[in-house]
Order: sequence, then C-alpha cells, then structure tokens
Amino acid sequence: MHYIGVSNISGSSGCNQYVFDNIKNYRGSTKNGKNNTSGEAAKRGTAVHEIIQQVLSLPPKSRNIKLKDYSRDLELLRKDLEASKELKNAVSGNYFGEGLIQKRIVESWCEAVPLLEGCLNLLHYLEKRIPRSAGKWTIKVEVSIHKDESAKNDYNHKPGLTKDIFDSIVAIHGFIDLVFEFEDYRILGELKTGYYSEEKHRNWMNQVGIYLDVWVEKHPEHNVFSVVIHKGLENGYEWRTD
Repeated sequence: MHYIGVSNISGSSGCNQYVFDNIKNYRGSTKNGKNNTSGEAAKRGTAVHEIIQQVLSLPPKSRNIKLKDYSRDLELLRKDLEASKELKNAVSGNYFGEGLIQKRIVESWCEAVPLLEGCLNLLHYLEKRIPRSAGKWTIKVEVSIHKDESAKNDYNHKPGLTKDIFDSIVAIHGFIDLVFEFEDYRILGELKTGYYSEEKHRNWMNQVGIYLDVWVEKHPEHNVFSVVIHKGLENGYEWRTD
C-alpha cells in the first residue's frame, strides 16, 4: 500500500498531479521514483520544532522552569551567536555545528522566539477560558494519526484512515506537532515556520482541519479543537473555525 502525508493533501489546492507526485511507498519514494530532499529551510523548521517541542512536552511545573532557561538561552543565542548546550541537545544531529553557523543561528532565533511566544499566548488563553485548568495542561508532541503509540502517549490510531485516490487505496499519514490535554479537551496545534502568505494560510487551515476530522472520528469522547501557530498570525496563533 502507498501513503500520502496530510500536508501534501492540504497543500495540493486541488491539483491532481501534485497529489499523485506526493503519494509514496513505504521506502519513501514517490510514484514518480523521486525521494524527498531536505533544504536549509526544512532543516531550520525541524530544528525550531524540536526546540519548542522539547520544552512544551515537559510536565507543567518543570515546563515553567525550563521556559525561563530557554528564554535566556534564546536571547544569548541572538547576542553571542553561540548555541547553549541545552539548545544543542534539543536539536537532532549537528544543526548548530555545521554549515553557515551565524546565518543559521540568526534565522533560527527569528523563528523560535515568536513561535514560542505564540505557544505561550495560546496556553495562557486556554487557562483563562478554563480557569480550573491553570497549570494543569499536559502537551504531547508528534502524535501520529495513523500508528499505535499507546505505550508512548496513550493513543492508538491504528488502523489509520485510508482514501481511494486514483483507483488505489492510499493510507493517510500525519503527525500532529502538539496535542494540549486537559480532562476531555484536546487542542491540536500545528507549528509553522517561514514567511506568511494567503496560500500558505489556506493550506495550514486545511491541514489542521484534516487532523480535526480524523481525531473526531477516532475519539468522539473528546472536546477537540485545532489551531495553527505562526509568527504572522495575531497573537501568534489562529483557530480553525469551520
């Protein structure tokens, strides 16, 4: 069976060729035989995701302490153009030790700081709307919509969703960046880096809309909402509203 990522569906704008070109087999090759490549922007986006997810995934009390450390480290990153040991450990590979280091550091800082602020603004909003939840939200990261990860994060989403695309059964794959949990509430958060555009905004909303639909199908007992987090949005985040 082949599969396609949620982001590839949401970014297709209804273009059949785009969808076809992004259907992959389980070796990672697309139907046209090409493998995915990772450029500098993709590496930076992954690194920033990992930094944000590292701190938010901590238990609430530990999270508040670590947030202060990360805020300090990110400010020193900008001033000294040197990543702390904490930031280096949060990012996989040798991201802060290869390539054009100074340029990479500056661009990473420009993405990470407002993205973290957007996450905190969202968390503060949730605690304000549900006062009894203050200091009690747990946050899971990289939650699969197609795998059994019950041992890791309590969620079993296998078998995942499939669709008939071009007369083939294609599995829908995806990982939700952040899942905020309190009682029966689930907030599905998608972190986005890079520049803002209306087209990107539309694709982002489509993406979290698919996540929302899958979650509602898998977990009818949850009160679930989805949200995009990006520096170009008011207060750093925006809800999917339809």
